[in-house]
Amino acid sequence: MNFYCVKVGSRYSDEFVIKLESMISRTFDEPYTLNCITDSDTLPKYIKTIKLPDYGLQKWWAKMVLFDEEFVEEGLFFDLDIVLMSDITELYSPGTYMKFIQTDW
Repeated sequence: MNFYCVKVGSRYSDEFVIKLESMISRTFDEPYTLNCITDSDTLPKYIKTIKLPDYGLQKWWAKMVLFDEEFVEEGLFFDLDIVLMSDITELYSPGTYMKFIQTDW
């Protein structure tokens, strides 16, 4: 299973990616890889870093690389400021359509 996040620029520190990986490990019971699309090279080795291609995208627009089928494999994307509180195993089911999760703030 592939999980993805995007960390570009200095708004979020490496600690946000590390905490996301920790939350995934506590709430997902299958083998997985956390892939971080980033312009940074300071993340721990247990998080797979993917160098952000130079599409000329700024700030949060870097997330648009997730729509490039040649760039990412099937998986699930999380923003860095999400909090995972319970089992997320049911969220992922292979398919050809993007799925959205509605939040109840």
